[in-house]
Amino acid sequence: MSPFKSIGKWIEFRELIKENWHQLTDEEIEIARDSIDHFVDNLSRKYGSNLACTKGQINSLLMKIGLI
Repeated sequence: MSPFKSIGKWIEFRELIKENWHQLTDEEIEIARDSIDHFVDNLSRKYGSNLACTKGQINSLLMKIGLI
């Protein structure tokens, strides 16, 4: 499920993602717009990071922009 009901919040989140994970393509980032869970899974696999840790990082970014 996507928490992005406003385009402004999506743009803020996308910029934070780009700052934190420079190697992601725009297409990979766009996945988050439709499904945060799917995006977290892909991000965790791509960077070889722990799923729970990656989910925590994404939740921190969502909190930073006021979505959770």
